[in-house]
Order: sequence, then structure tokens, then C-alpha cells
Amino acid sequence: MENNDKASESKKRSESPNPFLSYLSSSPSQSSPRSDVSANASQSPRSPRQNGIKIPLASGASISQSMLTAASPPRFATIEQFMNASNTVQNMALAHEISVNQNFKFEKLEYETNSLEKQIHDTVHKAFWDSLKEDFEKDPVEYKHAFTILGEAKQALMGLLLPNHVKFREQIDTILDMSLIKQQMDNQTFNYREYALFIIESMSKLCAPARDSKIESLKGLTDPVELFRGIMETLELLKLDMANYTIQQMRPYIQQQVVAYEQKKFKELLQTQKEAGIDGLESTREWLNRARKRIDENKTIGAYKFPSGVTPSAITNEAFMEIFVWSMDKTFPETLAMDEIRFNEIYVKCRKFLVVCAIVNTVFTLVGESIRGLEELKQKLKQNILVLLEDYLSTTFEEMMKNIGEQVIKLTNDALVKHGKSQLNEESSNCMKNLIVDLSTKNLHENSVYKLLFARYVEFLQKILTKQSQGPVKLPQGMSLVEKDLLEITGQFLRLVTFNKNVFGTYYGEIIQSMNK
Repeated sequence: MENNDKASESKKRSESPNPFLSYLSSSPSQSSPRSDVSANASQSPRSPRQNGIKIPLASGASISQSMLTAASPPRFATIEQFMNASNTVQNMALAHEISVNQNFKFEKLEYETNSLEKQIHDTVHKAFWDSLKEDFEKDPVEYKHAFTILGEAKQALMGLLLPNHVKFREQIDTILDMSLIKQQMDNQTFNYREYALFIIESMSKLCAPARDSKIESLKGLTDPVELFRGIMETLELLKLDMANYTIQQMRPYIQQQVVAYEQKKFKELLQTQKEAGIDGLESTREWLNRARKRIDENKTIGAYKFPSGVTPSAITNEAFMEIFVWSMDKTFPETLAMDEIRFNEIYVKCRKFLVVCAIVNTVFTLVGESIRGLEELKQKLKQNILVLLEDYLSTTFEEMMKNIGEQVIKLTNDALVKHGKSQLNEESSNCMKNLIVDLSTKNLHENSVYKLLFARYVEFLQKILTKQSQGPVKLPQGMSLVEKDLLEITGQFLRLVTFNKNVFGTYYGEIIQSMNK
């Protein structure tokens, strides 16, 4: 249900005439690698392709037709090819996410209220626990479901053990001897509480301190159904804890190996696509060709002039600048697919902060000496503008900018009165509001103030990418108000670009070289 809502929201945005939506993309939809666990890795709303990469499908498979689009008609692919390609993408995506996202972790999957998934999940689980309750109410007691639970609990405990837990493993295997337990159940000598307490005690030795209180509470449960339910739920949490601990410990190693791993997996994926008659780099070629064309025609992003002319480095860097003016009708390059959400977030944040700069600079230029040096007013303007920019889903961009204009005038007048100055007259107020609303009457990049700020920011990025700037870097003039924010997203952008070039630089070089033939 959540995915459907977000897909609907994305569609609504792409169809809206609101120009602000050209840089505010819909939030990522969550995808889970397993039925009971979700990871904070996401798919992007921009591209109809799975993870932004075309995967060959056999006849009858259900997926967007655009995934099968190629320069020449693709041949049919086998189910085995499809599964291999899908597994390759998933493995590569997981390794990439662990490497670049320091906050990546697995979490318990929470279903949307009243969703079909939740109804199915709750119905199946209720049926199982109701059956267990009926087993214990029978005379004599039946232990069919209890035996299943103990077997799964044993397997879960074993999965939590480290290689050096030799004696602990032997102890669990001895006490939770399933053949012996089966005999006790058949002879009605089975004591469920003894085994439950052993499992609880074992969990207490393996859990993180944060789980101590939950495990301790299990000891006070007397109802067998609630006791077994609590044990299984806690074991699921411990498995998540162990998975996240393993990721944390393995991250440095993964980061050392991930470039070579992604290169290997991407090569395998391209081969699978090639066998299915699909050009796995089609969108990447178009992306780089657009960059080359802009340089040739002197229409580069931000009107940046490359000092060395048309070089492979210049073409690649110009291609990455397109991230900041991305058009929703273009398919994201396959080589950027794993980071599409991250690039999308950078794209949105950058434009928000530059809009803030454009408005605040306009205000201080228009009002002049009366508010010069009022840092408190700058901060209030920034905070209020950012809040009002979040209304883009519930109103038109023009209406939103009018609201921002009114709020800016109010805050400016409040500051003037506070410092013993006269409020803005009607003419100045109308002029300020019109200049702010002007941001919404045409493409942002046609607004003179925004265009200047954006060009300065692009030049700043290009100089870093081409290593023209040595030592500490400082944002261009006019952006001091959002310096911390822009430097943060700039750092994220540069890390992603550097990593991407390390992984896919060879393909970029080959594509650019072919342009000259």
C-alpha cells in the first residue's frame, strides 16, 4: 500500500505544472530483501527500471516494458538469465549500500496499518498461535506446534553463535536434542518451561545489553503461548542485532573490496544483458553524449568554461553536473543506479538552499543599510523559508512563493522596528514580494539572482573535481548563510562521484573514446 501511495504521489508530481516540482522528487519507496526484515536501501521514483538497470525477462514476466527497450530488438531471455541478473543486481546493491551508507542497517519490517500485507501476516500468525493454544488445551496435550517452535528456536540460537562458541554450541545441541524432545512429547513427560527457560538463558548470554530487560521479562510469563511467542519475537530481534553487528564489523573490509566487487558484478550483468540483446549502457551513453554536446555548443551547466577544452575528464565532470538540473523525462544512467536516491536528495537540497540564498540576498540588497549585519534576521528568514518550501505538495509554487514573500516582509519589518528603523513602505513591500514571486513565474535558471548563484556553485564544484582548488575550500560569495548545509551536501556529492569514477571510469573512457571515431 505504501509503495502504491508513493507511486501515485510521484505520478502526481511529474504531471503537475508546478515548476518547483522540477527539483523536488518524490520520497523513495522501501523495498525489503526478505519477508520480515527491511533495509534502509531504496529504489528511486525517477526510473521505471528495477534499480535503474534493465534486466532481461522471459516471456510472461511482469515488469515495465522499458526494461526491454534496446537499440535493436532483444532476444528472449531464459528464467535462469533473469534470476542471475536479478541476483547480481541485488548483491551489488547490498554491497554498495553497506559501503557508502554509514547508517545502513536492517530493521524489523513494519506493515502499513490496514494494508493487505499486514492482514495476511496477522492472519497467518494468529492461526499458528491459536493452534498452539488449542494443542495445550487438549487432554492429553498435543505438542506438534511446540516441537516446530523448539526446532526453529534451536536453529536461530545456532545462527547467533560465533565460530569460537564451540562448547556453547555443544551445550545447545545436547539440551535441545530434538529426537529426545520428540520422545518426551510422545510419552507426555515433556516440560515446556524447562526448555523455554534454557532458551531464554541462552539468549541472555548472546544479546546486546539493550535487550536485557526484554529477555528478563520473558521469565515472568506463565502462559505457554505467550512464552513461546515472546521467545520467537525476541530471537528475531537478536538475529537483526547480529546481522547489523556483522555489517558494522565487516564494513571496513567491504569498503576495501567493493570497487573490485562492483566492477566484477557489473561486468557479469552487462554480459547477461548482452546475451539477451540489451545494451546495458544505453542510458549512460546518452548521458555522456549530452555532456559532450553541451561542451561543443558552449551550453554547459552553469555556463562553466573548461580551461582544457574537450577532454574525457571534462565530459565526465560535465555529465555529473546534469544531476543538478535533472529532467524527469530522462532515464538515469545505469552506472549511477545504485546512488540514484542519494543523487536525488543532493539535487533537491541544493536547489532548496540556493532558493533560500536567492531570496535572502534579494531582501538584503533591496532594503540595504537598514538591515545590514543583522545575522539574526538572516537566520530567521532561512528557517521560515525552508519551512514554507515544504508546502510544495499542498499548493502551487506561485502561491507558495507569495506566502514566502508575505512572511519575509513581516520578518523584515519586525527586525526594522526592533532596531528602531522605519518599516518598509508599500512600494518597497510590493517590489520585494514581486521579486520573490518572480522565482515562480519562470524556470528557476532564468531568474537572474538564482542563475548567478547556481553558476558560482557549479564553478566551485568543477574546480574541486579538476583539482584546481588546493587546500581548504570556501563557498562562493552570497552563500555564507547556508555554508554549512551546502558544504555537507557538496562533500556527499564529491564522495559519490569519486567512488563512481573508480568503479565505472573504464566504461566512461571507452564510451568517450568511441565518440571520436
